[in-house]
Amino acid sequence: MVDSCAAKNYPPTMVISSRVLQLLIALCCLVFALPAFGQREPSPVRPPQPGEGGDATLPAGYKGVVWGASAEAIMAILGGMEVQATPDPHLRKLIELPPPGSEGDGMVRHWTLWDDKLVEVTMFFPGPFTLREGRELREAFENKYGPARLEKISKGVERGSSAWDVKVEKQIVEKRWLWQDPFTIQMLKNDVLTGQWINIRQSRMFEASRNAQAEQERKEAQSKKVKSIILD
Repeated sequence: MVDSCAAKNYPPTMVISSRVLQLLIALCCLVFALPAFGQREPSPVRPPQPGEGGDATLPAGYKGVVWGASAEAIMAILGGMEVQATPDPHLRKLIELPPPGSEGDGMVRHWTLWDDKLVEVTMFFPGPFTLREGRELREAFENKYGPARLEKISKGVERGSSAWDVKVEKQIVEKRWLWQDPFTIQMLKNDVLTGQWINIRQSRMFEASRNAQAEQERKEAQSKKVKSIILD
């Protein structure tokens, strides 16, 4: 067998140098491609679907009452409550009453049920808070549940010393701190103008089902409206 280098009259050193050159060119291309690869836009982080994505990190309910509990179960755990009707036939509220002979902690709690399943708990903190008290409350929530996503709600507020000197200025009227996991969404809400604070916990799974039910009923109502029209 004839040596390929001898057949082409190429010295062996030239063949080796060519291969080394090809390797160097390939390495250079890879080095230049790495920065471009690293600069790709990161894919957007999407929140997990309700009920998916691992264990809950927020309280799934309140005071040991789990999402989906019936009114009977809630009152068996917490005692008597005032039942409040709502315009929506699927929804009703239970207002927690302080134990007999006790003033309680001053908080008013509303338990919202959808088709007799607990879907939301709203806590109204007593009286307006000072700026310092509000800050301490927010820090207590963040120390327990971690960093929150802040949302600020603004609206036009009229200012002026007379009817002829009225100006509408944008002003922050509400701040919301939100925590969310696959099972629960929690919001700490502050009315900036009044100093009132509210905490709302909501089941993501049952809320998604409730919204789907409401949308289906809306479509059925629209369909019935059209079908009820008599054409000659």
